[in-house]
Amino acid sequence: MNWIDLRYVLAAARGGTLAAAARAVSADATTVARRLAASERTLGARLFDRIDGRLVPTAAGEVALQRAEAIEQEMLALEQAIGGRDGALWGSVRMTSVNALLCGYLVPRLGDFRVRYPDIVLELVADTSHLNLSRREADLALRMSRPEGGGVVTRRLARLAYAVYAGRELTARAGADPAQLPWIRYEDRYAHLPEAQWVARRYPGAPVVLRASVGVLSLEAVRAGLGVALLPCYLADVDPDLRRLGAPVSLREVWLILHADLKRTARVRALADWLAAQFERDAALFAGGTQHPPVAAPA
Repeated sequence: MNWIDLRYVLAAARGGTLAAAARAVSADATTVARRLAASERTLGARLFDRIDGRLVPTAAGEVALQRAEAIEQEMLALEQAIGGRDGALWGSVRMTSVNALLCGYLVPRLGDFRVRYPDIVLELVADTSHLNLSRREADLALRMSRPEGGGVVTRRLARLAYAVYAGRELTARAGADPAQLPWIRYEDRYAHLPEAQWVARRYPGAPVVLRASVGVLSLEAVRAGLGVALLPCYLADVDPDLRRLGAPVSLREVWLILHADLKRTARVRALADWLAAQFERDAALFAGGTQHPPVAAPA
């Protein structure tokens, strides 16, 4: 049995479906199914049960997964040992973060990185599930909280300020008191986040017209005039059609994380240093200091 087949077994276990495994290994579902069948024939045991459309490892599959993960770690250690000595500024770097940071902040600025490092190919993954850096699911990550555990290098890049925002037409029509305006609140699965808890404490009785995910979706709803929402200032302050309804409040942080074994890899270090410089330059944007004074609520 070869390592390539083991990668398909690991992808199937982690993704839970043929489609998810196919995305992880950049193949199609038919190829994944064929590789899994080949692995089962080679090992002489069924590795997965199909239960309610999900791939569930059997007892034999669990043993195979433990061994496969050990082999994966050895392969990654080999890659990292070699990559750490490579000083060439070329190759790919895989980075993950939430969609709001990638689309709302990073992508519009990547032209500068491309000019500086034309031979580095960036792979951006918008994901909230915290891809595992130790398994090289990503080389770097931008996260909204400081990670726990070892094996990674961390650096705080910014403190994030939030404020209540509304569209111009809504405030012109209905005033500027957030407590009296319709609200776009977060879905229940985000209730544990600091921004959701702040809204719940500050405006517990405000009318709710829409529940949405954090970030870009809530921003678009405010832009459409559906209501007001608590938004990160770096996203909302650059929109000329939005107005603050109150002073910003610091609620979150952005942390840069990379695997400790990759900190000397030239292409990874180049991206890490470039990100740190970008966030330092835009510190006022993240702190909520770039917009005109907020619209005053009635006395």
